[in-house]
Amino acid sequence: DGEQYVEVLVGFGGAGALSAAAFLPDRPRIPGRLLVYKLGGTATAPAYTIPPRPPIDLAGVSSRGNVKQGHDLFNANCLVCHGANASGGYLPDLRRSAMIRAPDAFRSVVMDGALQQNGMASFSRYLNAAQAESIRAYLITEAQRVQRLETAAPKK
Repeated sequence: DGEQYVEVLVGFGGAGALSAAAFLPDRPRIPGRLLVYKLGGTATAPAYTIPPRPPIDLAGVSSRGNVKQGHDLFNANCLVCHGANASGGYLPDLRRSAMIRAPDAFRSVVMDGALQQNGMASFSRYLNAAQAESIRAYLITEAQRVQRLETAAPKK
C-alpha cells in the first residue's frame, strides 16, 4: 500500500564473537533481535534489559584436581570458546556455571557429551577423567576469585 520497510538483524554472533570474547562488553550474552523500520516512521525500539548475572553458591565445593594442570589444560582445550579465565563472553561463563559444583555434573558435560545438542562436544578423546577434574578445580578457583572481586567492589 505504498509503505516501505527495512528489516535489520541486530545482535552479536558468529565466529568472531566466539574467538574474540576479550573484545566483547563485560555482560551476559543477550539474544539478537529483528528490527523492522517503516520508512518515515517515528516509533522507537524498546530498551533491552540486560539480565543480572546469576550467582553461584560455592560453599563446600572443592576438587581433588590439580589447579595448575587444570589452568594449562583449560588454555589448551577450552580457552578459544570459553574465553580467558573462563569468562565466557559469547559462550557460557564457566565461573558461574552450576556444573562446576559437582564432579559428576561436570564430567557428564565434558566427558560424556551431555550438552552435545547445544554444541558442547565430549572431550573424552582428548582428556581423561583426572584431567577433566583438574579443569574443574581451575574453574572453581576462578569462580572464587571473581566472587572475591565482586564482594570487594563498591556497589554502583
